[in-house]
Amino acid sequence: MMNRIEEYLDSLDKKNLFMLYFSIVILAAIFYYYVNIGIFGKKIEENNLKIDSLEMKLTKNRTLEKKVAKLKKEYKLYQQKLLSSKEDLKYLSLLIATSDVLKINDKKFIEILNRILDAGIENAIAPSYEITTSDDKFKKYVITLKGNFYPEEYRNFMNYISEIEKINSIKTFDFASFKEDNATVGFRMKIIFWGVK
Repeated sequence: MMNRIEEYLDSLDKKNLFMLYFSIVILAAIFYYYVNIGIFGKKIEENNLKIDSLEMKLTKNRTLEKKVAKLKKEYKLYQQKLLSSKEDLKYLSLLIATSDVLKINDKKFIEILNRILDAGIENAIAPSYEITTSDDKFKKYVITLKGNFYPEEYRNFMNYISEIEKINSIKTFDFASFKEDNATVGFRMKIIFWGVK
């Protein structure tokens, strides 16, 4: 059998011999291709699906990494803001604790009341005083003033009010009413002095 193949090959001219070898190579390539597709095709497809899945996960991971990096930066900024806010709060608490204006107590209110009485004496205004206190969110001292003055003493009355306004404390003039009463002007006003406890 081998002799016949050798005789056949020897009998072929170069052109036909080349075509024979070329045909064998093509058949081997076709065989290899179909064997690989048939046997390894499913494996290749499964691996391609795995690769696609991994690429999607990698893309998601990259997106998540970017988000995490952004969140870390934001976290650091918020930590700095929180630290700054804590420092501000400490400073404000210290200011409130040491402030003569923001804090009010009975001792300070007596000083305020003395200034109001002195202002009344200096300006010849002698109202009656009704004093109440309240202690809810803030400490409040409410003074209701009632009195009268002659029209020509209007400047004295305004000086009296101006002296009350100069008192270094948080205050609110809640209301003021005036009424002509014979030859005098009657007045009634409510002033609230308040501060933190």
